[in-house]
Amino acid sequence: MKKIRTKILLLSTGIVLLSLLPVVWLVNGLVLKSYRIGVNPRVEKALGNNVAFSRDLYQAYKVQLADLLSSYIDKAATPAILKSTA
Repeated sequence: MKKIRTKILLLSTGIVLLSLLPVVWLVNGLVLKSYRIGVNPRVEKALGNNVAFSRDLYQAYKVQLADLLSSYIDKAATPAILKSTA
């Protein structure tokens, strides 16, 4: 009785593992394809440009905030406040 159960279990396990091989192959292909799409010179250049734009925009907002704060608080305290939050 144990031999039959063992054979059935091994056969079932083998069938399941064999049916998973195409799935593994497809998923591997999809991951590699998406990686190639996401990591290419065009995308890296666009990301670099966006980082530079965000950095410039942050600096512009920082200057605007400093101008706004200078009208409300002491001018000597404004640089110290901006340095502590940056």
